[in-house]
Amino acid sequence: MRARILTRILLRHRITDRRHRRPSRIRRNPVRRLHAHLNCIAVYIVAPHLPIDPAVSPRCMDLRRRGPLVGEGMKSKVLVVEDYEDTREFMKFLLQDYGFDVAEATNGFEAVEAVKRQVPDLILMDISMPGMDGLTAARKIREQSNGSRTPAIIAITAYGEAARKKALEAGCDGSLSKPINFEDLEPVLARYLSK
Repeated sequence: MRARILTRILLRHRITDRRHRRPSRIRRNPVRRLHAHLNCIAVYIVAPHLPIDPAVSPRCMDLRRRGPLVGEGMKSKVLVVEDYEDTREFMKFLLQDYGFDVAEATNGFEAVEAVKRQVPDLILMDISMPGMDGLTAARKIREQSNGSRTPAIIAITAYGEAARKKALEAGCDGSLSKPINFEDLEPVLARYLSK
């Protein structure tokens, strides 16, 4: 895990002393231990380029063997639309490591413009963002396609079943729950990017 991302996580979630309304101090030793621990987790969970025994994880190896899922010699293009930088960076890292060409957008306006410039094969879109939310952006992307190739749009939500239904009504092809993990993402990649 990158040091700046770890620092943001620690600063964002530090404990405050309610009596004095001041942030409590984080001791250096536990932070070093946590940093070492998170780096180990990142190596074993997020770094899929490590050799994996197919008997242990055949689904993961199957996706690696397929390589780019669009076709021989072609890279699938995935647009990640997420307002939180840490989540966006994690998804970008994971997708690039599997050989996808990844573009980024931080809100619905940027997503609509990115699709106008170059239509991706798949859009992973947070539905709750400032400015234009993901549902409005999904509707606009569907409207501007005018019968031409339209990317699959997967809504990313932390709000449960009601939000998933709204996403499907807005024109999304499916949904994923936050936090994203590879076991949930892999079937989506295989379904919408295999041709």
